[in-house]
Amino acid sequence: FWCVLARQGELAVGFALCYNTYSTWEGRGLYIEDLFVSECCRQGGVGTLLIEAVVQHAMDTGCRRLQWQALESNTKAIAFYTRDTIRARERVEEDGSK
Repeated sequence: FWCVLARQGELAVGFALCYNTYSTWEGRGLYIEDLFVSECCRQGGVGTLLIEAVVQHAMDTGCRRLQWQALESNTKAIAFYTRDTIRARERVEEDGSK
């Protein structure tokens, strides 16, 4: 596992918890198991900084894929992931599988 912690002073305000995966087609990957930002700090850029740290870690360790999931009902998370600064997209294969 790998974790990055966001702090404001001595107070932990967010984290991203990840683990390595492997694909026979793409090689090494990184899966974000949890991304959390305290409600008091949302809309303040903490989530973006956490994602940027995860992306940098994935690149530094040779990952060819970064993935995570969000429930369809979690519309705030989906809006965060798909905005222009993050640009996540749903992966759909040619055969229609996700």
